[in-house]
Amino acid sequence: PTVSGKWSRRFLKRHPEYLIQRQYTMESDRKTAQQTPEEIKQWLEKFRALCKQYKIKATDIWNADKSGFRVGIGKDQFVITLDASRRPTLGSASCRELVTVIECVSAAGAAIDPMVVMPGSDHLEDWYAETGLGDDYAVAVSDTGYINDAVSLEWVHHFDEETRKVQVGEYRLLLLDGHISHCTVEFVRYCDDNKIIPLCLLPHTTHFLQPLDVMIFQPYKHFHSKAIEEATRLGNPDFDKIEFLANLTSIRQQAMKETTIRSSFRATGLEPFDVDLVLDKL
Repeated sequence: PTVSGKWSRRFLKRHPEYLIQRQYTMESDRKTAQQTPEEIKQWLEKFRALCKQYKIKATDIWNADKSGFRVGIGKDQFVITLDASRRPTLGSASCRELVTVIECVSAAGAAIDPMVVMPGSDHLEDWYAETGLGDDYAVAVSDTGYINDAVSLEWVHHFDEETRKVQVGEYRLLLLDGHISHCTVEFVRYCDDNKIIPLCLLPHTTHFLQPLDVMIFQPYKHFHSKAIEEATRLGNPDFDKIEFLANLTSIRQQAMKETTIRSSFRATGLEPFDVDLVLDKL
């Protein structure tokens, strides 16, 4: 039987040793992944062994991942009001086109310029002329606005060029989520030819092993929503792809601070290396 809210509050008052916590949903395969600590430990030891074998320091340990954005779709908000009968609304942008951003951060707290994957088959002048997009930002196109084999290969060329600027050792370690586009022969061959070691995370573990997932993309999405809200309040209901690109640098500056990036690697037990920190969370 379901108990009432009053009963639960009285119970907690009588038993202060209990705490109330928010319950989050989780895919069943992710939940299963959390129940295999031995496999997770083996993966972490493999990561450490590669760093030791190839003498890879924090500056050359990178994590790359993509995140999709419905360009003009933000989040609902709570509003304080005296009139409970009225439903507060704020006009919102209606652009639902998908844009994918590929980000890459290092254990030393650095981030390379992103690759933005736009929906379409051709590059448009407006993407560059009207947005103030960073000179070193990479822009790719795909029919869906999502990553594919060709985009992944284009991105690893971008990664190679960008990370060479700060590389300190002979090899670079690249942590990936195991997306099929990272597993093509062409992708792996390019990595081999350029002393890039791709290491795929275990399936369904990115929510606690991947730095970008753990601490970066959530605030990234938050500041995207804030940009939409601000544009709408200023009377611009058309937050489209041009607006997204124009706001991207500001969104990134807020979400991807050096301290946040370092903290994301620390929280995943990768830098500094800490197996127990990860296993204790399972």
